[in-house]
This record gives sequence, structure tokens and C-alpha cells, in this order.
Amino acid sequence: MALLISHRGNTNGINTSRENSPEYIKEALEKDYFVVVDVFLIGEKHFALGSDTPQYATTLDFLKNNNIIARANSVECLDILITNEVHCFYQKHDKCVLTSGGLIWTRTGSNITQRCIFNMPEWRLDDITIIKDLQCAGICSDKIELIKNARMENQKEESSE
Repeated sequence: MALLISHRGNTNGINTSRENSPEYIKEALEKDYFVVVDVFLIGEKHFALGSDTPQYATTLDFLKNNNIIARANSVECLDILITNEVHCFYQKHDKCVLTSGGLIWTRTGSNITQRCIFNMPEWRLDDITIIKDLQCAGICSDKIELIKNARMENQKEESSE
């Protein structure tokens, strides 16, 4: 079954005032979601989380959580994250990239295979719940709870038959 990945900690829509903050990320992790976070390298060895700019200081230990996937903001940041065994990737304009954990991270509109992360389905679909059973490695969304709830509803219907 596809991994359910919160985009920047968002689970029920975009919350720009909280996304990528450590507390918000922890809340999504506590709900058993994976979380993709944006990571900036500050100087030669310090890291920060943030959407467009570095906002929240963080550590490699925080980023090494098995349920966090780090989107590096630069090749230099990617290099250090890989060296320290953080599950990560770097993507600028590519249709897809390979994460250090072997997943294919896609851009909206890319073809999806069983190794792919369907990234931001809400940018392409009016009803993202239709992909609840999609055969892929994972789904990353600001509204990932909608997909989780659709899966649970589907399981209830199947068990009552």
C-alpha cells in the first residue's frame, strides 16, 4: 500500500504559518504520516527548515527520522544529507528524481509507476480520493488526510461485504 506523505506537515490543507516547523512536522508524524520537509544548508554544517527561506533551525538527528524525507535546497545540502544517511532528494526542474531511499519523486503530470511518489495530486485532480488505491510507492499531499479517510472508508465497506 502506498505511503501517505504529508507535504511540509500539512494534512488537511495548506497552513503557511506552520508548514515546515518542527512542531507541525511532529504532529504529522504522530498521526503516522511520512513527511517531506524542505531543508536548507546554512554555512557548512548547519541546517534549517522552511518553505522559501530558512526559518527553523534543525539537526541531522531530527532529519534522520525514518518517516522524514528531506528535499534539499542545494546540491551541497544534498551531499551532506546523503553522507549522513538522511533519506533525501534534490529537484529543480526535473520531471522526476531518485531519492536516496530509492523512490522516484515525481512532478505533477508525470507518469506514475509502482516506485513513484505521486506528488501533489490536488494540483491535477478535482477529487484526490479517487487515487486512494493507486499502485505507487506513495502519495504526497497537503490534504493527505482525505486520502487516508477514503482508504479507511473503503476498508469498512469491504469488511462489511
